Amino acid sequence: MKLSKQVRKWYAMYAVIFGYIALIVGALLLLFFQLNNPKGLSYDELNAINSAHSVRQIIDNPINVPFKLLHLVLNAFNVTDLYRLRAISALFGLVTVTLLYFLIRSILSAKTAALAILLALCSSWFLQ
Repeated sequence: MKLSKQVRKWYAMYAVIFGYIALIVGALLLLFFQLNNPKGLSYDELNAINSAHSVRQIIDNPINVPFKLLHLVLNAFNVTDLYRLRAISALFGLVTVTLLYFLIRSILSAKTAALAILLALCSSWFLQ
């Protein structure tokens, strides 16, 4: 009987941590899995990269400044690999999911925030 109380206490303490770890790993897999597919850049990707060739272009059109600045840095180092160019978007998606979790957790409970993140990650609108 004593062992079962210890097991329940351990489960209550670590189940939430394992759940969060599973949620983070799932988010990473969904955001970074197969960034090289399809081969080639889409029209929107080309437009985003072309609008980040100089600081002057970024100042003239300041929408998505952090994204464009990272593309500008990659352009300075002549990085043209599809995975690295698309990883910037996936990185911002991961930051968005993290900030959304903390925002919802501050308003509601941690379980509600985890469920909201799970629903957001499964949304095709977020993934595309």
